[in-house]
Amino acid sequence: MIEGPNSFDHLMFQFIYDTLLTLLNKYPLKSPAKLQILSRETIARFYTFGLADSVKYAIIHDITYTPEEIAAAYDYLIHNSAFDLMEHQGSDDT
Repeated sequence: MIEGPNSFDHLMFQFIYDTLLTLLNKYPLKSPAKLQILSRETIARFYTFGLADSVKYAIIHDITYTPEEIAAAYDYLIHNSAFDLMEHQGSDDT
């Protein structure tokens, strides 16, 4: 179990959150009107939960992929929406 006040879980979450928030504060948002109800902190937390939990899952379940393979897969996920990952009506590919 990954627990404790300064647990790996907490440290990993904080590192990812701080990194994303730094980037969100450094660059302008592409669609500020669509995101106006979300603070940059909220956006950072949204992505942090998914990334941190996925890394934790990979560690706990002894995923056999290399760190480079995992990083490439998550890089793809970060740059695409959930709908970009599947074939569906209304997608550009159908």
